[in-house]
Amino acid sequence: MENEEYIEKNPSYLDAATQGNSSGWRYIVGTLSILFIWLVIGGVATAVLLIIFSIFQGLNLADITQLISDPSLLGFIPYYLVLNLGFAFLYIGIWLTVRLLHGRPLRSVVTPGSPISWRRMGVGFVIWAGLLLAGTLLEYLVWPESFTITFDARVFMPFAILAILITPIQTTAEEFFFRGYLVQGGSLISRNWVFLSIWSGVLFALPHFSNPEVASNTVVVMLTFFVLGAFLTWISLKDGSIELAIGVHAANNLVAGLVVTFPDSVLPTPAILTTTHFDPVFSLIAVLIICALLYLLVFVWRGGAKYKSPKYSEQASKWQDQHSYEQYASEESNWDWEQQSQGQSFWEDNDYYKILQVDPIAEPEIISGAYRRLAAKYHPDVYKKEDAPEKIRRLNEAHEVLSDPMKRKEYDQSRNSY
Repeated sequence: MENEEYIEKNPSYLDAATQGNSSGWRYIVGTLSILFIWLVIGGVATAVLLIIFSIFQGLNLADITQLISDPSLLGFIPYYLVLNLGFAFLYIGIWLTVRLLHGRPLRSVVTPGSPISWRRMGVGFVIWAGLLLAGTLLEYLVWPESFTITFDARVFMPFAILAILITPIQTTAEEFFFRGYLVQGGSLISRNWVFLSIWSGVLFALPHFSNPEVASNTVVVMLTFFVLGAFLTWISLKDGSIELAIGVHAANNLVAGLVVTFPDSVLPTPAILTTTHFDPVFSLIAVLIICALLYLLVFVWRGGAKYKSPKYSEQASKWQDQHSYEQYASEESNWDWEQQSQGQSFWEDNDYYKILQVDPIAEPEIISGAYRRLAAKYHPDVYKKEDAPEKIRRLNEAHEVLSDPMKRKEYDQSRNSY
């Protein structure tokens, strides 16, 4: 309960779920559109790239047919490009859907503020990579006979450069979709952190069902994917953005691709080490331990208090210290926003700050939180009066301007001229 209350009262990227065009049917259409662009159009592009590589390698029709079932025969770099091309289309699908269907910036699936925190991504990347490397070292000490050094600089270096450039694109696209867009859509059903974590964990695990390692122990391996997806959602909800999750996911895939691999991996790579030891139960336990350690490092020891990261501590402080609109109204304009004042309600006023009930100097996080609070209060499912749609329209109009730095600057200039 304390966890849920903390998430609710602080700025969160979930706030964007009710920004712009936020009807539930749009999230359904948006999800289907993203999947179509990713799997269908991206699949066609992947097939074309596969054929191009085949022609350049002088393969005949029979070889091309075999490559379709096992593209790894192309070699490490061509196969890596073929496997990751579809994620570029996933990214494009998310961008088109968020911009055109929902009418909001792509940044809104990441964070409630601006700009995106690269430092926060770095924190997730460094901690997760460090914990994975420590776990790999421990595994090597326990089962040294299962490891083989397979480092070949001539093969590894070109592949490593390509992986460092492309893997973050792949993992970020997945985070935008699974932790960003789908979780925001799920928040229209419920903002409960348990529900959203389970929701995202299940959706994240499903596409991994075809991975070769699943055959070794379907239940345990799929549970591992679920745990990872649910955990990344949980820390995203607590942190108010998916920046940590983006860093964690990138570190996870890069370490798996460059440091240690195993024969049945979905992505064969010229990693430094190859292990024949893949124990699904051991992997699940390792993921649980690493998740717990990351949580302690980020939210307890670094944050100094339960449920508070450094980023949230700063945002929460701004949230609490900022003058509320009620104070601003009484001190500056004696505006009574719940009742009509001098024959005019605040809904009829053209001052966007009054509509959102925030101070004109309010930080972006404050504006986002105020919008979320009012959008929930006056949602037609809650506020049963006939003017509910109009109030939501005014809120959206005000937030669209004040949440965009350039539009807000222009609005402030015109507002101050009167």
